Amino acid sequence: MISAGLGGFVNQFLEVPNRQRMNKKENRHWENSLRKFPWDENEAVSESEQLISSTVKEWYEAKHLETSADEIKLINSIKIRSCPICGSDSFIHAGHYGNGIQSYQCKRCNSRFNSLTNTIFQDKKIPISEWIEYLIHLFEFHSIKTSSRDNRNAESTGKYWLIKVFKVIEDIQKEVLLEGNVYIDEMYFPVIKSKEIINDGKKLRGVSRNKIGVAVGYDDHGNYLFIVEYTSKPSDKSTWAAYGSHIKPHSHLIHDGERSHGVLIRKLSLTSEVYSSTETMITF
Repeated sequence: MISAGLGGFVNQFLEVPNRQRMNKKENRHWENSLRKFPWDENEAVSESEQLISSTVKEWYEAKHLETSADEIKLINSIKIRSCPICGSDSFIHAGHYGNGIQSYQCKRCNSRFNSLTNTIFQDKKIPISEWIEYLIHLFEFHSIKTSSRDNRNAESTGKYWLIKVFKVIEDIQKEVLLEGNVYIDEMYFPVIKSKEIINDGKKLRGVSRNKIGVAVGYDDHGNYLFIVEYTSKPSDKSTWAAYGSHIKPHSHLIHDGERSHGVLIRKLSLTSEVYSSTETMITF
């Protein structure tokens, strides 16, 4: 809360001698490095400005520590079974990087790598503990902006980290197979404002192209499925593309009777049990 409101704190409560209050353009420093302020290059810095600068520097350094000996020990303890570049199991120890992390070299492709290569932590510049804190923020639905401020990073860093997270999990549902009693339903989320379709000055209502459909399913074995259908109204094609490879044939389908679910019943030889939408609504 303190960090998020720091710009406003400076503007509203500190009287800065011989300086106008920071305008929106000056506040854009939040979008870049959080180590710098508009007054940093001035020869004369007020006591209030100096306090803010030193405090932010202290926060920044606390979030960007050097890799600790314990972290290096943990990283070096990870067992390497194959080259993350070509998959070969023929590699050798190849000394250490400058920070003490063990390096390996593949005999097949000659690539040099370590236990973090091709993981979300590759090329990291902050401790793994800070990465974990970022992931916790992500799972708690923090925005990139608030998470970046809390971690003392530029927003561009938060966006880059988010891309890495999505890259890691893009195939996470590939092997999910629902079986036995299988419950499915569709959930709808609004598109971002810039993508909204306006017709005669009015937004489309109900299940329209202003909604993103998500196919959701689970079974009694604790398996879950979430597939973006990229369509507002389910069709035989979109329903089969979403669920077809994720439901075991001859399972028992429990659903709301959506017409397109019929393609699953026919092609997978499912038994079917229909309830009203309010009864089958999936909540988490």
